[in-house]
Amino acid sequence: MSRSTDASVFVQTAYTLRAVWADLWQRKFGTLLTILVIAVSLTIPTVSYLMWKNLHLATTQFYPESELTIYLHKNLSEENANLVVEKIRQQKGVESLNYVSRQESLKEFKSWSGFGEELEILDDNPLPAVVIVKPTSEFNVSEKRDELRTNLNKIKRRARSSLR
Repeated sequence: MSRSTDASVFVQTAYTLRAVWADLWQRKFGTLLTILVIAVSLTIPTVSYLMWKNLHLATTQFYPESELTIYLHKNLSEENANLVVEKIRQQKGVESLNYVSRQESLKEFKSWSGFGEELEILDDNPLPAVVIVKPTSEFNVSEKRDELRTNLNKIKRRARSSLR
């Protein structure tokens, strides 16, 4: 049977907290181990969840397709650049390509960088035309990709030598 007390709830709570604190203080080693076990048991699932979340995010946003970017010489005329693009398009191992002219590069750079007015001061467009090549799946292998890169460099060198 329980014994009734005339003390208020606050007094009883204070008494209980003091008794618990004194008990914890007397058993320092056991208290420390208990706190460590609780901390580890909360840390392991939290860290595991965060690692899973980050890995999931990284793997869903990772694009394993490789691309080759070719910067054409800035003195290459638009007609010659189009000829180079057609030669690249006919290369074995090219699945698709995206040609960005010098004017498009400048317009994109202006909108992306926020240097619109500053770039108006320039007399000449300093940016080159760009060809972004996506190789076929067969040419995503390292050796084949190197072969494609070598062939694309030959085309680029021929175009540059035609300027002289």
